[in-house]
Amino acid sequence: MHLLVNIVLIAATPVADVDDAFGRCLEGERARSGEFPAILECYTAAYEQEDRRLNAVYRRALSRVSTARRRQVVEDQRRWIKARDERCRGVAMADGDVDTQDGRLAELSCLSEETDLQANRLLRKR
Repeated sequence: MHLLVNIVLIAATPVADVDDAFGRCLEGERARSGEFPAILECYTAAYEQEDRRLNAVYRRALSRVSTARRRQVVEDQRRWIKARDERCRGVAMADGDVDTQDGRLAELSCLSEETDLQANRLLRKR
């Protein structure tokens, strides 16, 4: 039951640009029946989509800055990735453990949200 409660709570969390695909994935027969591998696929696909979007935004941002500023942008992004990963691991640990079903879904949800937020921050800096 705990897993289903978390799925509902995490699924209700908006993640820009992936809501429709994520929702459709969770409405699939296997995910609706509570099959963890199917649910995990939905969360993984949502994160991967956000990561691709961030990478595209980041590449555009790098192409528009001077060489001197480019080093700073790269360093900032590396620090952000490290902080994001630590933050999301903490979210997973608060929900049990990274290796539990609940923990893995919580971590992927956090990674998706944080990645979306970073892409939006980079877009605003243009």
